Amino acid sequence: MNQKSFVMLDGSNSYNELLESKNCTKKVLISHESYDKFNHLNTVNSFHKLIEERLQKYKGVASKYINRYNTLFCHAKRNPRNG
Repeated sequence: MNQKSFVMLDGSNSYNELLESKNCTKKVLISHESYDKFNHLNTVNSFHKLIEERLQKYKGVASKYINRYNTLFCHAKRNPRNG
């Protein structure tokens, strides 16, 4: 995770220490009162589904190589004709 990243969370405190150490901005999406047009739990769930579908092609991913798979996913997302 890069310094000063923007992170959307579902209210879990599991990532607080990491986010603080990386000086990240977090948006907690617990209920409809915390949503706006972009920061919505459906946005997070939709993105998560895209990642899961992409990784299914590889029949599992070793955590040792997760950054490489994430790089491939980001490249494919930015360049849809190549992905």
